[in-house]
Amino acid sequence: MVKDPAGFASYEGVRIEYKRGKPPFFIIIEDDEEVERIALSGMNKDEIRVMLGEKGFVQREVEATEVEATEVEATEVEATEL
Repeated sequence: MVKDPAGFASYEGVRIEYKRGKPPFFIIIEDDEEVERIALSGMNKDEIRVMLGEKGFVQREVEATEVEATEVEATEVEATEL
């Protein structure tokens, strides 16, 4: 989901922060304050996409060249209120 061009990078208001060795979380931040932290380790891609939609995040179209693959694993994904 993280390295996939249709993954987190394709959602408006979502940025990815990589922290090697930490479990993955989706963190919702409003007004510079954490309001919700959701563990992603037990979720598959479809469950994550459903969760993002339920939280109000809109997926935009992204070309494969916009997303670079990286060797580190994403552990936290921060989202801001749109």
